[in-house]
Amino acid sequence: MDIVCSSCGSKFKIRDQKLPVNQIVKITCPKCKHKITIDTRGHADQANVEEKGAGRKALPGYDDFASPLGFMEGGIRLALILDDNDMHKVDIDLAINELAYKPISASSNPEAMEKLLLHHFDLIILSEGFDGKGIENSPINKHLNKLSMSTRRQMFLVLLGDQFNTMDNMMAFAASANLVVNPSDLPDLTLILKKAMNDNNQFYKVFTDTLREIGKI
Repeated sequence: MDIVCSSCGSKFKIRDQKLPVNQIVKITCPKCKHKITIDTRGHADQANVEEKGAGRKALPGYDDFASPLGFMEGGIRLALILDDNDMHKVDIDLAINELAYKPISASSNPEAMEKLLLHHFDLIILSEGFDGKGIENSPINKHLNKLSMSTRRQMFLVLLGDQFNTMDNMMAFAASANLVVNPSDLPDLTLILKKAMNDNNQFYKVFTDTLREIGKI
């Protein structure tokens, strides 16, 4: 969906799959911080409806946060880090920087949701207990699980928690994640991510090649 800020005239895009269906939601212009109301009840191009009177319902929490990302240059890989533990962040940031991602953090679930709507993240690391929510009840995890398969496949989701055995594929599959990591293994996160991402790429290459051979794509 094409978005135009009526205040500063900036233009940007939000993928239709990321927007809630048949609702009116508010986001913040990443350039001038003006509040933009998006109506998904009409046609796909109805993207710049300013808030007027009653009946305008914002997605909870969206009105309180502004996107700090601005306009990203093409080719930059973004990683969204959702972890309240400062000790974890030290190891996570080291790994993210070594793997040439730009780390972006959020302090709450509403802030994280707005960033997910405004930007594409290649990597998402979600920790147990982020913003007081367990992974099963996390609105971030629920949002990701509702995305179309083609959109979700473009993101590499890492779940971090004491209940996980690092690189346990069955645990990851049960949690609808690409990788699970126990915090005790965070010092080795760079190597863990490299192997897990390589395995993921190889799996989908074989999967895609197989579909192509049987004429499904």
